[in-house]
Parts: sequence; C-alpha cells; structure tokens
Amino acid sequence: MKRNFLRFAAGTLAAAMLLPLQGCSPMTPAKTAERVAENMAKTPCTAASVTGQMDLSIGMMGLEVDTTVSLEQSLLYSADPQKAYTDLEMGYEMMGVRVPLTVESYLLEEDGKMVQYLHANDVWMTADADATMVQAGTAIQFNDPGTLAFDETVEELNGVPAVCLTGTVSGEALSPLLGNMLGELAGAQGENPEAPLQSGLDFSGVSADVRMYVNKETYLPIRMECSVSGLDTVMNSLLEDSGITYTVNSFTMNCDYTSYEPQEIPELPAEAHAAAEQAARLVEGNPDNGNGIYTIREGNYYMDIATPEGYAVSATDYDMVQFYNEELDRTVKYQMYTTVTQNDLGLIDQYYTELMDTHPALFPDSNFYNSDTLAYSLMWIEYEENDLKAANYYAWAYLEDQVTAQSVNYPWIVVRIQDGGAEKDASGSWEEICALLDYAMPYDLAHLDGAAGTQMI
Repeated sequence: MKRNFLRFAAGTLAAAMLLPLQGCSPMTPAKTAERVAENMAKTPCTAASVTGQMDLSIGMMGLEVDTTVSLEQSLLYSADPQKAYTDLEMGYEMMGVRVPLTVESYLLEEDGKMVQYLHANDVWMTADADATMVQAGTAIQFNDPGTLAFDETVEELNGVPAVCLTGTVSGEALSPLLGNMLGELAGAQGENPEAPLQSGLDFSGVSADVRMYVNKETYLPIRMECSVSGLDTVMNSLLEDSGITYTVNSFTMNCDYTSYEPQEIPELPAEAHAAAEQAARLVEGNPDNGNGIYTIREGNYYMDIATPEGYAVSATDYDMVQFYNEELDRTVKYQMYTTVTQNDLGLIDQYYTELMDTHPALFPDSNFYNSDTLAYSLMWIEYEENDLKAANYYAWAYLEDQVTAQSVNYPWIVVRIQDGGAEKDASGSWEEICALLDYAMPYDLAHLDGAAGTQMI
C-alpha cells in the first residue's frame, strides 16, 4: 500500500512534551529534576506551545531534494479527567512549494481505556493510546540522572528567575513522541499510509540533547529545548521498498509552557466516531459504505464513488472499485493513483503505451471533460474485438492543485471504461461516457448517510 508528517504527531507530541522528565531538588541537578516531576504531578492542567523544524534530504530517482518540515502547535492537557487536545499547523517545503497541513488531536478515555482521535484533511482516525503514550511526559527521562548538569550561565529566562538542566534522552524514551511523527512524514509521501500506526520501531540509535529551564520559585518547567539525532534508520525503515530514502540533517523542537491553571479542553466532535470507524475499515481494504457509495483511498487521499445507474459492483480494493453493466456490456473502474516517480506526461505515456500495445495500428483520440469538481483528460481507442465494435477509454484528473501535486506526490483519480466487444457492440455516446465520470465525488462524511457530495478536496 501506498498513506502527511503529521496525523499522530499532534497527540504524541502533546503527551510527550506536557509532563517532562523525572527528578528535582534545588541542591543538585538530579534532585531538581525530582522536584519538577513532583510539582508537575500536582498541576491540574498544562498548556504549552511547541515549535520545531526538521531539515532533511529526500532521495528519489537518483536525485536528492532538500526539504524543510516546520511545525507550530498549541496543546492542552488535563490530569483529572485525563484529556488532551492539540492543534498542529505543519508545513513542508520541497522544490519551492510549501505544503501546509492542519492536524487536531484528541486524547480521552473511552470504555475504560485511553484512545486518540486525529483529524486532518477531513479524515478522522483513531487508535488506542497505550501507557507509554499517555504517560510519555513522565516516561521521558535523562539517560543517566547522575550525569545531569546545570548550565551555570543561566540565571533567568524572559525575566523569570530560572535554572537550566542539561542532559541526554534516549531514543526509547523519545519513541512515544517520535514514532508517530516520523510515521506521518512517511505517510505524507503516499507510500506507506499505515506508517503512523506501526509499532515496534527500533529507536536504539536515536538520542536527544535536552535543555530544560525551570522556574526557581515554583519548580515548574518554563521551556524545554530538544535537538534530536540518529533518525535516519528509523525513518527509512518506514519507507522500505518505496524507492525513497531520507537523510535527516537536523531536528530541533522547543516547548514553551504557558500555563498550569485549569483549562477547558475541547470536546470530541460528534461525527468523529463514525468517521474513525470508516477510516479503520478503509485501512483494512474495504471501501463499501453499505449505501451504494464507495470510499477509495491512496495514501492520504480519499475519493467517494457512487454506483452508476444500471451498474453492479464487480470488484473492490482499498484503492479502487469496479462496476459492470450487463445490458450494455460495459465495465467502468475507478482507481486512486499516487506516485513520486512519474509526472503527468509519464502517466499519459503509460496509458498511450497500453493502448498502442494492444492496437498498434490505431492512434488514440483525446479530449477533455469538466465534471462539477474535477477537470478530466480522456484518451480512447475504438476497435474490433470478437467481430464486435469495442472501445477502451482512460480518463484522469488531479485531486488537488496541479502545482502542489506535481511538486509533492501526484494524487489522481483514474477512470477506465471498457465498452462492448465481448458480447455486444459498443454503444456508449460521448455524453454517456462523460456521465460516468460524474460518479466520482470529493470525499465527504455526509456520504456515509447517502447524502450528495458538496465538500471540495
């Protein structure tokens, strides 16, 4: 399978940064860390803002492309009841184009266990939040508390009397934070949509140098700065067999703690449960919504396909649905397509080659059609098969802005129509063929109830 740095980044970053380290006492660095942990455990709520930047090189097709990933995040955490909410603004720049993404994360208890809901690109996903995720803050410890040190040059931060603890954090301790974040970055390339859901990644080669600024009066954190190294192996394990390699040149994150007073945590929207259940079904490869509308997916891109009038479904997969009309002897197949290895001319050449290989004496015709939401290019050949007239059509359209698509990962909807030839003469008019393209609709949660699609991708 082919699935946006970022869906699980929101929740895991919240949990990992909100409740820092263990240890604290005014006399030594280790005792100071103990006292910080004790005071953090007593706070009813924590609010913080996080900024970060990753500079990396992406290798593909023998080329190296420099990329910068940036994040800005606000987050809230409540200890009783245990809840968290984050709002993440993420963007990555590649080949002069900046691609933005907004991700919301909700962490809450359901049926006696902690779960996480993530919302990005109009898609909801959910997963159990295990103990390491929920307790990520207190679980992150310096490798050896005995090696903790004070930065003696620090006496205050932004006018607040402060001490600065310095030390190193292991990759295993960082895994609740980094695992899903890196998975999202892999999923953004459309090559491994389940990357953010994977566990058991090897973080043994990862570490971070950490600086924590602590208020001298309250012994609560004011700011934490992290510089992470050794991410290449983990990142590339998520992209195995994709033809893409990552070299992470630098990754830094800063967390500013803005309040420890009670905060109102946003409630999970009502539609999240049904949408997350649908997303889980799609991950398993089942696009059937049970109402004649099929949601197909490729990477982070979703598309809704309504059953054409007079047709019955004949095949499905996670990324495609196919219908057949026995009366017309006509098959129509809708399929999602993404790649970083071909541009639009490469895609057109692929279809042209297939048509010419089958019917080398014929030259394909081409035209364009605009549905309500998409601009299609069409290519087709009419020919004889089994002494009957037949036609083979290809239609394709971008699912988002063409410049963005060409610079990042090429999301398409591809429609293939085979008309006649097997049992009957081809009978499709131009209007009938184009009408089949109108059954491809932008993804919309309303379609779960059979409503018409209005939401643009």
